[in-house]
Amino acid sequence: MTRYQTIPVSLNVTDNNRALVVGGGKIALQKIEWLKKFNMQVRVVAMTVVPPVDELAQRGEIRLSLKPYDGLEDGIAMVIAATGDQTVNQRVYRDAVSKGIPVNVVDVPKLCTFFVPSVVSRGRLQMTIASNGDAPALCRRLRRELEALVPPFYEHYVDLLADARTRVRQAVADESTRASILKHLSSERVATQLASQPAMQRAAWFENEITHQLSLAPKKMSPPGTVYLVGAGPGDTGLITIKGLRVLASADAVLFDGLVNAALLNSISPAIERYDTSKRAGCALRTQDDINALMVALALDGKTVCRLKGGDPCVFGRITQEARRLVEHGIPFEIVPGVSSAIGALAYAGIPITDRDSASYFQVVTGHEAPEKTESRMNWKDIAGSKGTVVFLMGVHRLRDIASKLIENGKPDDTPIAIISHGTLPTQTVFETTLATAMDPELQIPEMPRPALIVVGDVVRLRKELTWFGQ
Repeated sequence: MTRYQTIPVSLNVTDNNRALVVGGGKIALQKIEWLKKFNMQVRVVAMTVVPPVDELAQRGEIRLSLKPYDGLEDGIAMVIAATGDQTVNQRVYRDAVSKGIPVNVVDVPKLCTFFVPSVVSRGRLQMTIASNGDAPALCRRLRRELEALVPPFYEHYVDLLADARTRVRQAVADESTRASILKHLSSERVATQLASQPAMQRAAWFENEITHQLSLAPKKMSPPGTVYLVGAGPGDTGLITIKGLRVLASADAVLFDGLVNAALLNSISPAIERYDTSKRAGCALRTQDDINALMVALALDGKTVCRLKGGDPCVFGRITQEARRLVEHGIPFEIVPGVSSAIGALAYAGIPITDRDSASYFQVVTGHEAPEKTESRMNWKDIAGSKGTVVFLMGVHRLRDIASKLIENGKPDDTPIAIISHGTLPTQTVFETTLATAMDPELQIPEMPRPALIVVGDVVRLRKELTWFGQ
């Protein structure tokens, strides 16, 4: 298949917004409606037209000529041919090329000097998706996804930013200071706060933000960047939240732990600084104090920082130590929750963490406590007596010890358990047994790579009915 090299550009049609559509069927109607979104003056030439095209002409929204195509008039900015008649299409193409007019023959890439992209429009903000005409269905799907990611209020936001840019350029002489202010006004933090305001109060709120930023400019003061403590989910890259993904994509620096899927990091801009803060089996590339100091230093340098953690940052994620350090230095921060593996990995294994018949509540328990603790805070009597589901995170290496503690404290030894490794990933494996069998020194547990978790409770039996992932 011939591949075409294209350059994505936006065509300025302010002084000449006349377009010609040759053809009057359903496809031509789609192109007419697309052109009208951009206030194009559309003329249609066709022998016959579908009723909606005729209705547009009757209302005076387009000019319609019911006749064979007989050439291009002067002053046309672009031409779209959608006739289904290749002889006519080829003639339209030749005429347009000879006059230097951009032309698109629908579904015939070799007769196109431009392609019609899928467009998400938020006022002056235009986002286009194109595949050189090779995958239009994919472009339509991606357009719908992008529409969901960029809320409608961005139309107003772009207008506010346009005015702010003019004011900042007039008021601030220093280029780096201007760039810092405009970056802040375009940030995820400002966008989120602006969206939370009542619609009628957004302009006033944004005006106050501009005034505050301009007041700092003469002192050459730059506020610290925001640190986002973000949950990446249990593994599947699709399980990060929309806000988490926006923060990750717009950050200046990301500090990620070893449970974050590398594919998620590979999807972001190479311009984003990356710092590996992995901790595995007691080994760490950086100590927690090092991580805290790095976050503070990056934020005080004015950078937006994404502290990316596997699962949910508030579930055994050392979030308290990190947030306290940020508070000490006056650094703004936000917590962006994530899907915990205690819920997500179970769901992918076909094990609901609660069930109206089997478990009305659940407990999430650490598989190992901090070594610096002088005494354990694990109430094994309470855990063993639970009638709900119990999930042990990071404790597979202590499986026999955990099973022993539960049985010793009254948990029935026939209670089903499951070990889930690499939950939500294509490499996910699940091993089912019981507490009694887990105690057996002869039990051969298959080699299961970390991370892995243990789930204890009657909900494990539901897996026979509910397994879906990988089917």
